[in-house]
Amino acid sequence: MSENTTPKDEEIDLGQLFTLMGRGFAKIGGFIRSIFNLLGRILLSIVLFFKRHFVKFAIAGVVGAIIGFAIDKSKTPEFEASMVVKPNYQSGRQLYKNIAFYDELIQQENFGLLSSTFGITMEEAQTLVSFEISPVVNENYMLSTYDEFLSSIDSTIALNFEYESYTENFEDYNFSEHEIVVTSTANDVFSQLEEVIISGVKANDYFQKLEESEREILMRNEAYLQATLTEVDTLRKVYTEVLIKESEKEVSQGTNINMASGKESTKELTLFAEENRINSEIDNLTRTEVRNIEIINVISSFQKIGFRKNGIIQKWLLRMPILMCLVLFIGLLFGNAKIAED
Repeated sequence: MSENTTPKDEEIDLGQLFTLMGRGFAKIGGFIRSIFNLLGRILLSIVLFFKRHFVKFAIAGVVGAIIGFAIDKSKTPEFEASMVVKPNYQSGRQLYKNIAFYDELIQQENFGLLSSTFGITMEEAQTLVSFEISPVVNENYMLSTYDEFLSSIDSTIALNFEYESYTENFEDYNFSEHEIVVTSTANDVFSQLEEVIISGVKANDYFQKLEESEREILMRNEAYLQATLTEVDTLRKVYTEVLIKESEKEVSQGTNINMASGKESTKELTLFAEENRINSEIDNLTRTEVRNIEIINVISSFQKIGFRKNGIIQKWLLRMPILMCLVLFIGLLFGNAKIAED
């Protein structure tokens, strides 16, 4: 009897399981349908709301556009120019402080000090609107500096120092390149500002001493390499003359010539490789002098004529209609809510 009832019990259990699963899926499907129905009703209410008040929103948009157009026309046009610089000797911090100082003079309307600082007229100083600086973000540069940082600290600490922690403590002025943006109501004042911005960093005594010491080191290294190159070149010429004389001697004696197998030939090749290595080091020194010897390098200068700031987002012709429609929308919502309460 027990053997005959066991399969039936299993069939009953499986049937109950499938029934429960079916009910569960049905509930999930009903829940999803209710969400879509709710979203559909909300969307329909929004469409009906705007359809009912379409004329009001159209009027608000037109009025806002007229007001925005009038504001844009009455505003003094502004122009921008930018320059990209590469500070050396960790002078980026000083550069950021100087730019913040220039911008603060504008905010305080201290145009007299601005005029004397940049050597421009009072009228030109009064056209300045803002000074801004931001890093030219380069992920590869951050990765390379992160590797250098890890190699400079204890290996135990380096294992627990993650890249995210390093980037969080990476200041803007630590980047390699930076963009300086100046805004003015005059479009031809920018080229007069560049020299002062650069000299403001170069005037620091500490950076000047670093530059002088670095230049002396480069000059000594270059002089040493040039002297070594002269010696190697002279020695290589001597070995070449020896090889030529020996080859002429062997020819006169009627013997075979095998210049590549002798010690002199091997030494000449070694000297030739050494000469190439020294030349490569001299080239690297030259590149280092060009890139890093100056306290601050100008990668791109200010444009002589600034670009007009005409971003569509900055125009009141776009802002004002949106603002007017938003105010109308909030007012209608509160009005409907008050009517519903009454």
